[in-house]
Formats: sequence, C-alpha cells, structure tokens
Amino acid sequence: MSIDASKVIEDLIKQYNKKTLTPLLIKGLDAAEKVLIRNLENNSEVSDEAGEHFKKSWEAKPNYKGYVRYIHNTKKVLYDEPGRGQHLVPLSNILEYASTSPYRGRIRMTARKSKPAVVQTFINKVKGGL
Repeated sequence: MSIDASKVIEDLIKQYNKKTLTPLLIKGLDAAEKVLIRNLENNSEVSDEAGEHFKKSWEAKPNYKGYVRYIHNTKKVLYDEPGRGQHLVPLSNILEYASTSPYRGRIRMTARKSKPAVVQTFINKVKGGL
C-alpha cells in the first residue's frame, strides 16, 4: 500500500488551518467590523427624538455566512405607503436611497472610505497572531 504524500500534506494543512488560521481570521474579522461600525456611527446623524438613535443602531449580524460580516442598522421607522398602509421600514434604506434624502449615498461613501482602514486592521490582527 502506497502513501499519497500530497494527500497527507493536504490533510495536515487542513488541520492546521482549522486549529490556527480559523481563529485568527475570525479575530481579524471581528476587529475589522468594529472599525467599520465605528466609522458608520461617527458619520451618522442623531435625531432629537426619544428612543433608539440611528447613530447607535449599527451592528454586525452574528453568524451570517462563514467568513462574511454583514453590518446593518437596526433602526426602523413607521412608513405610510400608499396602497399598503403603515409598516416598519429600515431607516437606513430611506436615508441611503430616497431621492429626496440629503444623506443619499452616505452609508456607501462611508463604507468605501473605511475600506483601507478595515483591510489594514484585519491584516494587522491576523499577522499579529501568527
């Protein structure tokens, strides 16, 4: 019986990845998501109304999809849509996409401007753990 060296090496790499790299990647993603959330909070408005504020409603969806972080805002507002009546709508959608919104595109712009810092934070965290 012959031993397939490439298969043995592949198995060792998979074991190493699961034990060593996976926790580092998760730590890197956690640190990077905090940078983006902080930047989104810093670039968000605060209303004078009582209750949950848009600025403090940014969060990462836990256990989204493997090595993906889904950052979203949980603030919802009551919207009266003609023909559909009243229902809750994410405020971020209104601010980002409404044609009359003075904040149109701000979330996307903030995410784009944050990309270098997010990537560098991820790299630093992963490299620091190797």
